[in-house]
Amino acid sequence: MTTTPPETGYSSLGGTNAGFGETNVAEFAVPPSHQIPAVTSPAHYRPPAMESALQSYADAVGRAFGAASRTYSRWFDRARGYTEEKYSEVERETKNLGRRAQKNASYVREQYPLEALGAIAATAFVAGIALRVWRSRAS
Repeated sequence: MTTTPPETGYSSLGGTNAGFGETNVAEFAVPPSHQIPAVTSPAHYRPPAMESALQSYADAVGRAFGAASRTYSRWFDRARGYTEEKYSEVERETKNLGRRAQKNASYVREQYPLEALGAIAATAFVAGIALRVWRSRAS
Protein backbone atom coordinates (compact mmCIF):
# COMPACT_ATOMS: atom_id res chain seq x y z
CA MET A 1 0.00 0.00 0.00
CA THR A 2 1.28 3.40 -0.91
CA THR A 3 0.78 6.30 1.42
CA THR A 4 1.59 9.93 0.78
CA PRO A 5 2.34 11.97 3.88
CA PRO A 6 1.01 15.51 3.64
CA GLU A 7 4.29 17.06 4.92
CA THR A 8 6.49 15.91 2.01
CA GLY A 9 4.13 15.03 -0.78
CA TYR A 10 6.24 11.97 -1.71
CA SER A 11 5.04 8.46 -1.50
CA SER A 12 6.84 5.80 0.49
CA LEU A 13 6.47 2.08 0.14
CA GLY A 14 5.67 0.02 3.18
CA GLY A 15 5.72 2.66 5.90
CA THR A 16 7.14 5.99 6.89
CA ASN A 17 10.90 5.19 6.69
CA ALA A 18 10.94 1.94 4.80
CA GLY A 19 14.02 1.58 2.62
CA PHE A 20 15.62 4.76 3.96
CA GLY A 21 16.97 3.62 7.32
CA GLU A 22 20.57 4.19 8.30
CA THR A 23 21.47 0.64 7.38
CA ASN A 24 20.40 1.08 3.76
CA VAL A 25 22.33 4.35 3.09
CA ALA A 26 24.84 3.97 0.27
CA GLU A 27 28.32 5.33 0.92
CA PHE A 28 30.51 6.67 -1.87
CA ALA A 29 34.27 6.91 -1.69
CA VAL A 30 35.52 10.53 -1.78
CA PRO A 31 39.18 11.12 -2.65
CA PRO A 32 41.19 12.88 0.11
CA SER A 33 41.89 15.89 -2.13
CA HIS A 34 38.15 16.66 -2.18
CA GLN A 35 37.55 16.13 1.54
CA ILE A 36 37.43 18.92 4.09
CA PRO A 37 40.32 18.47 6.51
CA ALA A 38 39.38 17.64 10.06
CA VAL A 39 41.78 20.27 11.39
CA THR A 40 42.21 23.55 9.57
CA SER A 41 45.60 24.96 10.42
CA PRO A 42 47.89 27.21 8.41
CA ALA A 43 49.92 24.14 7.47
CA HIS A 44 46.88 22.49 5.85
CA TYR A 45 45.50 25.63 4.20
CA ARG A 46 46.50 26.23 0.60
CA PRO A 47 45.14 29.45 -0.91
CA PRO A 48 43.57 29.41 -4.36
CA ALA A 49 45.84 30.20 -7.32
CA MET A 50 44.17 33.56 -7.99
CA GLU A 51 44.64 34.62 -4.38
CA SER A 52 48.32 33.62 -4.51
CA ALA A 53 48.82 35.55 -7.76
CA LEU A 54 47.10 38.64 -6.35
CA GLN A 55 49.18 38.42 -3.19
CA SER A 56 52.42 38.21 -5.19
CA TYR A 57 51.37 41.22 -7.31
CA ALA A 58 50.45 43.16 -4.17
CA ASP A 59 53.84 42.33 -2.65
CA ALA A 60 55.63 43.47 -5.84
CA VAL A 61 53.67 46.73 -5.92
CA GLY A 62 54.43 47.30 -2.24
CA ARG A 63 58.15 46.77 -2.83
CA ALA A 64 58.07 49.14 -5.84
CA PHE A 65 56.27 51.86 -3.84
CA GLY A 66 58.70 51.38 -0.97
CA ALA A 67 61.71 51.79 -3.28
CA ALA A 68 60.16 54.84 -4.96
CA SER A 69 59.34 56.35 -1.57
CA ARG A 70 62.91 55.89 -0.34
CA THR A 71 64.32 57.35 -3.58
CA TYR A 72 62.04 60.39 -3.51
CA SER A 73 62.77 60.86 0.19
CA ARG A 74 66.52 60.97 -0.54
CA TRP A 75 65.94 63.40 -3.42
CA PHE A 76 63.77 65.61 -1.24
CA ASP A 77 66.35 65.61 1.56
CA ARG A 78 69.09 66.48 -0.90
CA ALA A 79 67.02 69.29 -2.47
CA ARG A 80 66.09 70.64 0.96
CA GLY A 81 69.75 70.68 2.03
CA TYR A 82 70.77 72.43 -1.20
CA THR A 83 67.97 74.99 -0.82
CA GLU A 84 68.86 75.72 2.81
CA GLU A 85 72.52 76.13 1.86
CA LYS A 86 71.74 78.51 -1.02
CA TYR A 87 69.27 80.48 1.10
CA SER A 88 71.93 80.97 3.78
CA GLU A 89 74.41 82.06 1.11
CA VAL A 90 71.96 84.57 -0.43
CA GLU A 91 71.04 85.91 3.00
CA ARG A 92 74.69 86.40 3.91
CA GLU A 93 75.49 88.12 0.59
CA THR A 94 72.42 90.38 0.89
CA LYS A 95 73.47 91.48 4.37
CA ASN A 96 77.00 92.18 3.12
CA LEU A 97 75.66 94.18 0.16
CA GLY A 98 73.38 96.19 2.46
CA ARG A 99 76.26 96.96 4.82
CA ARG A 100 78.49 98.05 1.95
CA ALA A 101 75.75 100.27 0.45
CA GLN A 102 75.12 101.85 3.84
CA LYS A 103 78.84 102.37 4.39
CA ASN A 104 79.29 103.93 0.92
CA ALA A 105 76.23 106.16 1.39
CA SER A 106 77.51 107.46 4.72
CA TYR A 107 80.96 108.05 3.18
CA VAL A 108 79.48 110.06 0.28
CA ARG A 109 77.21 112.00 2.67
CA GLU A 110 80.15 112.91 4.90
CA GLN A 111 82.75 113.62 2.19
CA TYR A 112 80.56 115.13 -0.57
CA PRO A 113 77.38 116.56 1.02
CA LEU A 114 76.56 119.13 -1.69
CA GLU A 115 77.20 116.73 -4.55
CA ALA A 116 75.00 114.07 -2.88
CA LEU A 117 72.20 116.59 -2.35
CA GLY A 118 72.49 117.72 -6.00
CA ALA A 119 72.35 114.07 -7.21
CA ILE A 120 69.23 113.43 -5.13
CA ALA A 121 67.55 116.59 -6.44
CA ALA A 122 68.45 115.77 -10.06
CA THR A 123 67.13 112.23 -9.70
CA ALA A 124 63.86 113.50 -8.21
CA PHE A 125 63.51 116.06 -11.01
CA VAL A 126 64.03 113.44 -13.77
CA ALA A 127 61.63 111.01 -12.04
CA GLY A 128 58.99 113.78 -11.81
CA ILE A 129 59.28 114.56 -15.53
CA ALA A 130 59.09 110.86 -16.44
CA LEU A 131 55.97 110.40 -14.32
CA ARG A 132 54.31 113.48 -15.84
CA VAL A 133 55.00 112.24 -19.40
CA TRP A 134 53.72 108.76 -18.57
CA ARG A 135 50.59 110.18 -16.96
CA SER A 136 49.84 112.46 -19.94
CA ARG A 137 50.14 109.50 -22.36
CA ALA A 138 47.92 107.27 -20.22
CA SER A 139 44.99 109.71 -20.26
